[in-house]
Amino acid sequence: MIDCLFAYGTLRAPELLQSVIGRRIEGNPAVLEGYICRQVRHADYPAITQRTGSSTQGSVYWGIDAPAWRRLDAFESNLYERSVVEISHADAASAMAYTYVIADAYKNRLTDEVWVLEHFRLSHLNRYLSQFPS
Repeated sequence: MIDCLFAYGTLRAPELLQSVIGRRIEGNPAVLEGYICRQVRHADYPAITQRTGSSTQGSVYWGIDAPAWRRLDAFESNLYERSVVEISHADAASAMAYTYVIADAYKNRLTDEVWVLEHFRLSHLNRYLSQFPS
């Protein structure tokens, strides 16, 4: 089983990832080639979809176990499908990782807007964190 998560959106906020999986975990910068990241319509989070010539910046997190995957799957909902992708990161040329790709049924919800992590942090992160018990 792959124990690596490529996060490109809200889960790049370490405090949110910790709240979702129940433990602190460190991430490293990574890139996913062949995918574009865009804002989801009427939402404060992004999604990715395949697009030749595009790339998505994100973070890679190692050591994700089965209980953490279950919690991540529940957090991401049916809007996304967990998919295996090949990422590039500083520690190696490439690695296989799971990431959450928008499901085909919801691709029409993607906008042309670029999603910005810092805007999410300032405007929405506290609301997300309040959903999890301390």
